[in-house]
Amino acid sequence: MLGQEYNIIAEWSRNAYSQATGDTLLEHVPARVQQLWDDFHQAYHLSNAAQILEFDRILTDFQTNQWST
Repeated sequence: MLGQEYNIIAEWSRNAYSQATGDTLLEHVPARVQQLWDDFHQAYHLSNAAQILEFDRILTDFQTNQWST
């Protein structure tokens, strides 16, 4: 597991979102956040080099914008 992959799973997962926001039913997830989660799962179909770039992009977006829209 890559470091970026671990950080996304540990800090930016659906579980982390629900704990941070109180939205336990995930009814108010911003579209940007949902797209990042989708992109994260799609990245597993990429080559290792492409995965690293995609995980870096996703993690940077989360760290920059947090849970905002």
